[in-house]
Amino acid sequence: MGSINYLNHDVKKKYPNLRTVITLGGAFISENFKYFLSNPETLDKAAKGIKKAMTDYGFDGVDIDWEMPENTTESGYLLDFVKKIREYIGNSKILSLSVHFVSSNYYGYIKRYEPYLSWFNIMSYYYNGYWNRYSGYNSPLNKPDKNLNDSSYGDKSVENFMKEGVPANKLVLGIPFFGQAWVVESGADNGYNQLGTTYVKGESGDIVNSGLWTYVALRREGILTGKKSTKSPWIRTWHTDVKSPTLFNPTNYTFISYDDVESMCERSIYAKNKKIGGVAVWEIGQDYQRELITSLIECYS
Repeated sequence: MGSINYLNHDVKKKYPNLRTVITLGGAFISENFKYFLSNPETLDKAAKGIKKAMTDYGFDGVDIDWEMPENTTESGYLLDFVKKIREYIGNSKILSLSVHFVSSNYYGYIKRYEPYLSWFNIMSYYYNGYWNRYSGYNSPLNKPDKNLNDSSYGDKSVENFMKEGVPANKLVLGIPFFGQAWVVESGADNGYNQLGTTYVKGESGDIVNSGLWTYVALRREGILTGKKSTKSPWIRTWHTDVKSPTLFNPTNYTFISYDDVESMCERSIYAKNKKIGGVAVWEIGQDYQRELITSLIECYS
């Protein structure tokens, strides 16, 4: 609790306009939401507990991350939850949802959540992964010119949420500070759009061979020798269509889709021009010497 106290007292004192929120849920924890949200008594208890945690520890709001309801019934539970939380915390506090990039995964409830929320954090990453046959982009901003996986992209996600009735200023574009590696069968197009697998050793801490590469690891482990420079034999390619870089090692056919300072800048410009609510990052500890966050801020302003 020392870190929370430092954040919500010392840091806020230095930056009085800073607002902090507590997050509930996540990819695996949220699988249990349906069990306590299906009961009005435990749902109410959970909402009261959130209000108490905010008050006790000095948070300005809460973000709920359910990835994701399996049917309309569970989507209804989430609606009941956000209604109850808003009732207890009042209208001056932040209440947001971190949501999967496919709006239809909430079974038509997006427009029903919207009146109670400050904004939606669209987790616009993991567009391609272990479920695909071909190497793809982790977080493409725009539609790829070539896309054998027929996967989606950030701007389409934003547009689909708007079509569901969410105002642009209540949409926040999620940006990853991590990338996904593949081992591919061909070096064509520097490894992009090739048959392959993500079951490969990623950064040094990747003990389950998930192919994870955080930006900080790419820098510290020497694949990236600068913000946009690589160590031989790695090749960096900038993809103008999706506003994203990739890396390719022609000696072992490893392909990495990731984000860097250039793609950060493009997403900041996009958010400003699109007049959406802003950007969110996952997560700040994966940055290297503030290179990514600095690019986001400088390009936005």
